[in-house]
Amino acid sequence: MLSKGEQAFIAQGIEHDVRMDGRTCNEIREIRLSVESGRDENAKYPADASCRLVCGGTDILVGVSVNLETPAASAPTECPISVEFDVAAAHVADTDDAVKAFREALVRDVITSSGAIDTSSPLLCPVPYVKAWAIFIDVVVFSLDGGLLDLTSVALKAALSRTAIPATTVTDDTVVIDASAPSTPLPGIERLPVLATVGKYGTALAVDLDQAEEHAGHSFLAVAVSPGDDVSFTRSFGDHGIALDDIPAMISAAQDVARRTEAVLDTAVSG
Repeated sequence: MLSKGEQAFIAQGIEHDVRMDGRTCNEIREIRLSVESGRDENAKYPADASCRLVCGGTDILVGVSVNLETPAASAPTECPISVEFDVAAAHVADTDDAVKAFREALVRDVITSSGAIDTSSPLLCPVPYVKAWAIFIDVVVFSLDGGLLDLTSVALKAALSRTAIPATTVTDDTVVIDASAPSTPLPGIERLPVLATVGKYGTALAVDLDQAEEHAGHSFLAVAVSPGDDVSFTRSFGDHGIALDDIPAMISAAQDVARRTEAVLDTAVSG
């Protein structure tokens, strides 16, 4: 944990457009992605699709798996979406249930908020009330130096771009996987948003925050931005509130980050 003096030093530096790692307030760190399908001959990870992402000192793996399940009673016509974070390898204390719930809900919202993926489609819910393809998202954090939610959204979009739904046949509400037919790639992934979090330090805004900057800040806005600068949702958090007058500039900063992040994603996914 940082002392109050260290926090003040970091915040004052940001106000003068100087950060501890030499970046300016609107600079982002290099993002490196490795994307694979579970169908690949040399697949490394036990998932239907995965993405390993490294950015600064943050190193995560997002795995996506699909399985036929009974839909939830509360949403019987939709495919269930489960999100689980494993931060043990990064030696991060993770005992606050409210923080875990916020983190998992935010990742689910990335999938559902934009409408890019139709969770009630016949592809994902072949027999409403009976069978649907559940999407399991597992996030393993190997090391953490800030940006966990933003980077998870980037790796998730990359992994979902390689996720395919097995073909099925339906007879009298019975669903059988047809292994002889080709799987169907998840449609709409290109329209999914990515998260970009903006921190406010005095009168200055900073993006792609490292862990020390997250500890030194008090007001943050996470913005889900789809291609074309469309904003799917925003979530504010931190010890202090955000003035309404600050929100447009924070959203604009997030949109700029999302455009640059999407360019990295496009290269990784098409490569």
